[in-house]
Amino acid sequence: MINLGAMEEGPRTFELDGRDALSAEALRRFAHEAVDWMVDYMTEPGGDGPILSPKLTKDVFDLFREELPNEGSEPGAVFEEFREKIVPDATHLQSPGNFAYIPNSTGVIGVVADILTATMNQNVSLVRGGPTAAAVEAQVVGWLQSLLGYPKSGGGVLTSGGSLANLMGLALARHRAGAGDNLTFYFSEETHSSMDRALRFLGLPPEAVRRLPTDDEFRMSPEALEEAVKEDRARGKRPAAVAATAGTIGSGAVDPLEEIAGICERHGLWLHVDGAYGALSAAAESGAWMRSGLARTDSLSIDPHKWLFVPVGTSCLLVRDVDFMRRFFTAVPEYLKVSVTEGEIGQPMEHTMELSRRFRALRLWMSFKIYGARAVREKIEDHLRWTQLFASWVEAASGFELSAPVMTSTVCFRYVPPGVESEEALDRLNEELMERVNREPGLFVSRNRLRGRFTQRVCITHLRTTEEDIRRLWEAYQKLAVTL
Repeated sequence: MINLGAMEEGPRTFELDGRDALSAEALRRFAHEAVDWMVDYMTEPGGDGPILSPKLTKDVFDLFREELPNEGSEPGAVFEEFREKIVPDATHLQSPGNFAYIPNSTGVIGVVADILTATMNQNVSLVRGGPTAAAVEAQVVGWLQSLLGYPKSGGGVLTSGGSLANLMGLALARHRAGAGDNLTFYFSEETHSSMDRALRFLGLPPEAVRRLPTDDEFRMSPEALEEAVKEDRARGKRPAAVAATAGTIGSGAVDPLEEIAGICERHGLWLHVDGAYGALSAAAESGAWMRSGLARTDSLSIDPHKWLFVPVGTSCLLVRDVDFMRRFFTAVPEYLKVSVTEGEIGQPMEHTMELSRRFRALRLWMSFKIYGARAVREKIEDHLRWTQLFASWVEAASGFELSAPVMTSTVCFRYVPPGVESEEALDRLNEELMERVNREPGLFVSRNRLRGRFTQRVCITHLRTTEEDIRRLWEAYQKLAVTL
């Protein structure tokens, strides 16, 4: 337990209302203890136990029923409470055996950058709220464009998450379409749920969405899109935008972006691509085939916190027409106006819905500077290669089958033992198999349904995952499947 002793008196203290002052020296000791814990945790997150807490949710919430404390406590005691009450039942997402959902992992550089960010506490809304922070964000956005081959004439802004980036992209699409009724947005059966929420936030009714079928690879059908646009125009509707996907959450499918872009260009539709997960695979050589399609988008969301190894809360919206974006988001009251000289540089708040904004870019700036783009590309390449390797094991194994083609770093598959023929029985069997895998030390996978069938879902994007971890996961599946 940290023991800072009595709150020391000194020329410099960190206090609230003159009470519970923390001297600079005591703060250093506190911070050193916290960093020591951080390094230990990053070295072996979660220890030898399961990634997912076995406790019932209610039991976890019951640990935190304390009323608002009227008096403060000694910092060391609070830190000890953090270690004893919060850490044990956390989901240990930093574990290399985390293959669930889209595994978000952060390297130590991102963690340190967050400490520095909170210390500086820049507000990246106006340039004067953080001149260097605003400049670093502009630089980082440019680096992301370069990483994916996005047009240099475009630009963008960092956001808190992919959902906000998608909302902003569709808001731009609606604005470009103009006022009036009967606007139509084209989604596929695999479009992320954040798109539906975005249209609700924009005040559009459910009938504004035309949901298109997917092909055998779970991709949006360009033929169905072309036919739907023509049909809707003939019925007096106003086709506004297409929301395509580069890496669906369900199976990792990538829509045929080049063909869809051609349709959008012919019919004057805005093309937004949700690339929050899969677009970053284009940074690797084996994902480079995607870059030409991404370059033709009007707006593109990406989540560096999913595959660039920085803390959650690091996303980005890239747009082809930065001036259009700026005109749409600019709303400057008198108290936020700046001098003519400062106004020559676009204000961050003119490119986003947010006003108060933290210095998110430092995470990426430090990571790129220290790791280098080559190391990032190579790590993503490893993930794509290991995904293909895992899929090959599934295909070769008796009693297992792939549920979808592998296009990014997600493998969907099922256990289909001989003698079990009903879909209901197979669903129950696979759900039980998933639960057993998740009870194994250091492993975490998730689920999906494709064409109504329950599937195992393994996604490989974790910084610390190695080929050995992937082999360990596959061995667990084989071992546990025969016990069902």
